[in-house]
Amino acid sequence: MAPIDPDRWRELAPLLDQALELGAAARATWLAALQARSPALAADLLKLLSGEAEADRRGFLAAPPVPPASLAGQQIGAWTLEHPLGSGGMGSVWLARRTDGRFEGHAAVKLMNLALLTDAGQERFRREGTVLARLTHPGIARLYDAGVAGSGQPYLVLEHIEGQRIDAFAVEHRLSAEERIELVLQVLDAIAHAHAKLIVHRDIKPSNILVTAQGSVKLLDFGIAKLLEGDAQEEPTATTQAGGLLTPDYAAPEQVTGEDVTTATDVYACGVLLYLLLSGRHPTKAGSPTPAEAVRTVLEVEPGRLKLGDLDTILAKALRKAPAERYQGAAAFGDDLRRYLRQQPVSARPDSVAYRVRKFVRRNRAGVFLAATVAAVLLGATLFSLRQVQNTRRQRDVAIRASRRASAMSELQGVLASDSRAPNGQALNSDQRIALAEQVLRRQFRNEPWLVAELMVDLAGRFKTTSDNTALLDMLARARTVAREAGLPAQEALAGCTRSSAFWQEDRIDSARVELNDAKAALAQAGAAADNATVAACFEAEGKLLQATGNGDSGVVLLRRAVGLLGDSAGASAANMMGSLSEVLRLSGRTREAIPIHQRIMAGLEARGYGETEDYTVLVGVMERALADLGEFAAIDSALRTMVAKREAAY
Repeated sequence: MAPIDPDRWRELAPLLDQALELGAAARATWLAALQARSPALAADLLKLLSGEAEADRRGFLAAPPVPPASLAGQQIGAWTLEHPLGSGGMGSVWLARRTDGRFEGHAAVKLMNLALLTDAGQERFRREGTVLARLTHPGIARLYDAGVAGSGQPYLVLEHIEGQRIDAFAVEHRLSAEERIELVLQVLDAIAHAHAKLIVHRDIKPSNILVTAQGSVKLLDFGIAKLLEGDAQEEPTATTQAGGLLTPDYAAPEQVTGEDVTTATDVYACGVLLYLLLSGRHPTKAGSPTPAEAVRTVLEVEPGRLKLGDLDTILAKALRKAPAERYQGAAAFGDDLRRYLRQQPVSARPDSVAYRVRKFVRRNRAGVFLAATVAAVLLGATLFSLRQVQNTRRQRDVAIRASRRASAMSELQGVLASDSRAPNGQALNSDQRIALAEQVLRRQFRNEPWLVAELMVDLAGRFKTTSDNTALLDMLARARTVAREAGLPAQEALAGCTRSSAFWQEDRIDSARVELNDAKAALAQAGAAADNATVAACFEAEGKLLQATGNGDSGVVLLRRAVGLLGDSAGASAANMMGSLSEVLRLSGRTREAIPIHQRIMAGLEARGYGETEDYTVLVGVMERALADLGEFAAIDSALRTMVAKREAAY
């Protein structure tokens, strides 16, 4: 039948595929329905089917063509054929030995099939020789000679390559991804040479690429190559033949649709080759599709990404459906692959500063690492210096505050210990001396409200000795007001948390909770400005509130944290906090844990010379009751006997 128009073939191909899959009876029914729907399509399809039936009757392609063994020993020019290397659609290829005596050597002789000695066939064979004669690249099998044998068969004498198919070579030698890219770069170099000579290969595939034992790539078979400068003169029959002889798995979309072939066509085939070498699978075809499905995937299916970063971007550009969107030649494709291997920015993606920086870092790891190390050291040294300066300033501020606090406390101690009298000449009682100390504090240190607020909290503690809890709560409220009006959240939190603990002492739990909530809000606002003593006071207040609401164990945890914040100091603050921990333990039913803490407090008082004071005697009484609760009467007798002996000796 006459050649089929490409547009018509796109309609017929899927129908032919469907018809060939049906049995005889089902096909007849299906064809009848098609004829009723589209008589012209049905007529063309029947012609194709009748041709297929005739080919089956003749045994067409029932077995692969085998070169006639009778050709062995035949003389072809200066070469003697030894044995066949293979055969293809145009003819057979033989290993031949030079026998004219001028020099020894072997070559591959390609003989055209006698059955194809038509004008078109001979033109195609001649074109291959013309193409090869123009190519002189180490990656392309060289043409030694050409002519016509005595049988009338045209022949080409080509360089004989001992090697493996490129895909088999990569698998057998377990090549890395970078090594596989290097092989494809050799292919691209050879293709770039052909493109420079205005030649498009049009049939790049693994079977046309051999790799020698030394790893050198050789490109073969320019049988359907196209001379670009001969586009206008190229016969339609030659183009049609080339289209029929292309390999669908490696054909570019424009080859499938019969559109113009350019250097971008070879780029597509090389992209398929690289994708296959890297992943082991075809970029668009899955499984064993029918011819129609294979054509559809070439035209419609986009390649899956291999998760290889820039390499995916390079492959995507090489495999674009539209030729204008691909690399326009093998040289540009190879240039981007080399940039990828050198960790340089590639042209296949939009440029950006961040992208170039990443590539620069990957390309110059050693230098960047060294520079980063130096920068890190300098930055570390700078940060260390800044921290040192900050620590020095902080320590200086703490020292100044401590000095001011000690100075103010000394002033107050003088007032409290003085023999000051009321206007009527009578000596001041304890509460009056505390009130006088507050008045002196407020007037002398009115420009340092932080100091006034903190020392008022200390002064309020003096009311514990007189058991005047109301006066204590009132002074703490005044201290809180001083801090709040001066915008001092840390001091406000200290006064509030101390006041919450005082409410707990009176068993006024609701008031303790309200006070604690306000104080915790101020503490959060203060942040790092709150010192350990303030945070510990708030832990103490919250721990006591937890105990009062039935969560003694959680309260103990907070009290232990408060003790930890104040450290192992032998001062009154640490001793008072350990006393609170011991009390919460005892109230939570953990009396045995409370006793060692009582003993530590008593030992601290003795070490500081307070062993003969009322405070010590009170602690002994508390411990005696705790031991009695546990039934430890021998321990009570031992502790009291020692204290009684000391008191008898002294008094």
